Amino acid sequence: MARKFTLQFPPTAWIPVPGVDGSGNPYGPAFVANTSSDTPAIPRVALAFDNAKDETAVSVPFMWPAEYASTDVTGTVFFHTTSGTGTVAWTLQVEKSETGPIDLKDGAAGFGSVNDFTATAAAAGGGVTEVTLTISNLDSIAAGDLVYLKLFRDVSRDAESEDANMVLFTLHEGS
Repeated sequence: MARKFTLQFPPTAWIPVPGVDGSGNPYGPAFVANTSSDTPAIPRVALAFDNAKDETAVSVPFMWPAEYASTDVTGTVFFHTTSGTGTVAWTLQVEKSETGPIDLKDGAAGFGSVNDFTATAAAAGGGVTEVTLTISNLDSIAAGDLVYLKLFRDVSRDAESEDANMVLFTLHEGS
């Protein structure tokens, strides 16, 4: 099957969702700039998901593509760690916007069922790892709907002692 559409979401297309731990300390994913060894050093932005706390980011809203043919949609997270090689667990949820405001802090505010996926970080620290999953719950999306994505690092299910730095997320329909 030919690819119908591809959407790319760089780290800056995500809004970190703040949380507060039991001691009243704020937390949430943070933007980081890793610099290259080039002269001058070139910053490469990532969204760092902590290795000790579950953290969430929500995409900016976007219109679901008119090319959508109601077939399988795949999501891919591209990430790296500083030196780790453990398994990183992610979940993805999809929400089509209904009328009225969306409460981004309430996981039950209209996001569909959780889609789980895991990947083992690249053996060489800093190497980009790619993990893909077919999204089984698209929240009854149709072409032209306003959509949000919610990406969550589930540290209770992973075995990586480093932050997971997300450098890109893609969605595509077809192969």
